[in-house]
Amino acid sequence: MMTQFSEEDKPLVHFLKQHHSTPPLPHPDLEDRIMAAVQQSSPQSVRPQFRGFQKQLFSRPLWIGAAIATSMTLAWIGYRSITPTQLTLAEERELEEFLAENWYETMGADTDTDLFVLQTTSSY
Repeated sequence: MMTQFSEEDKPLVHFLKQHHSTPPLPHPDLEDRIMAAVQQSSPQSVRPQFRGFQKQLFSRPLWIGAAIATSMTLAWIGYRSITPTQLTLAEERELEEFLAENWYETMGADTDTDLFVLQTTSSY
């Protein structure tokens, strides 16, 4: 899908269409030269560079170290998620006051009458 150009871009687009350059023709034997270069490079010359890396990557000490680090991290996360956090005395008092205040507001005298009114009106 082509983008529509605005009116102010049309002169530039027209100019570029009129004065575009032609790309150079490819060399007649370009494909033959590429194929010869591919055949000259042997895949064995690349492999020795990566064999050392593969040996280091898959060596036992690396895997053992990674396994130990992973298991210690998982154990620490599990321990932290199982053990409850301890509240300070100030936090406990604040929580108790909050719960008591909300309990008294929720269970106040107005709520009982409203609940009674709702029950009697819903039976009609």
